[in-house]
Amino acid sequence: MIKAIHQLSNKVNEGYFIAKQIVKVNTLNFREKIQFKSVIEKSRRLQAMSYLICNCEVNSNNKKLLKLRTTLIKKNKNVNKENYYDLKKDCVYHNNKTFFRVITKNEVERFCDLSGDHNYIHKGDKPVVQAMLILLLLEDYLALINRYMYNCEITYIMPVIAGSDIFLYWQDSENLFGITDNKICFKLNFIG
Repeated sequence: MIKAIHQLSNKVNEGYFIAKQIVKVNTLNFREKIQFKSVIEKSRRLQAMSYLICNCEVNSNNKKLLKLRTTLIKKNKNVNKENYYDLKKDCVYHNNKTFFRVITKNEVERFCDLSGDHNYIHKGDKPVVQAMLILLLLEDYLALINRYMYNCEITYIMPVIAGSDIFLYWQDSENLFGITDNKICFKLNFIG
């Protein structure tokens, strides 16, 4: 899937954050020759932000094996910040959570090289952890507890900064929250 997303890297400007991803896995049989298809389905600039909706597919013999629909957002410069709703201040959560892991600056840098995502937000002293890296690490964690991401939606509420402690909280069997600094960073919802 990283190869499919990388096909769009020269079409997407820097500064975009992944806001939401919808994963649909039809089969995990990758023995046959596979093709990658990536398109920007929609692009729009609003007063406060710009957004893109990208579809990436892994296909074999014209059959969809895996589909990833990604919404990317970027705040526009010179926007009156008084009209913004500050999501971060109201996302404080209670203490019923378990430690997941810390994603280091070195891991973020290595994933930049692996994925080809050299967006400036993943650089510097406090780089933002790539949403795809979070998704892959969650996939590994869930497989260890026999949960699989065949059909799910993940919404990224605020960036995870490298070096932050990440905690997980199961609201119920279908909704998993990621928390750093007692604030919700992402929500994973299992669909169907």
